[in-house]
Amino acid sequence: LILTLAASLLAGPVLAISNPPGAPGDSCGSARYGYLMGQHRREVVKVDFSQPVRIIRRNDRVTQDYIPNRINFVLDGNRRVERIYCG
Repeated sequence: LILTLAASLLAGPVLAISNPPGAPGDSCGSARYGYLMGQHRREVVKVDFSQPVRIIRRNDRVTQDYIPNRINFVLDGNRRVERIYCG
């Protein structure tokens, strides 16, 4: 167990495009923005989005309201996109 945990930590962050369980597919079109995975926050803010967007730093507190067309970008400690999801 300890070796497995250590190996997963050494492998680095897992990048993901996902939606919460029970959410209907890609309701916000997040797949279109997959090219932003691993990119710095400044690249996200350059994009002209036609729907609501939320940029979340790791460990930020966020509301739990689900807005189907909102795109959420989660940033890692280096301000790079590590997750994109709807809601």
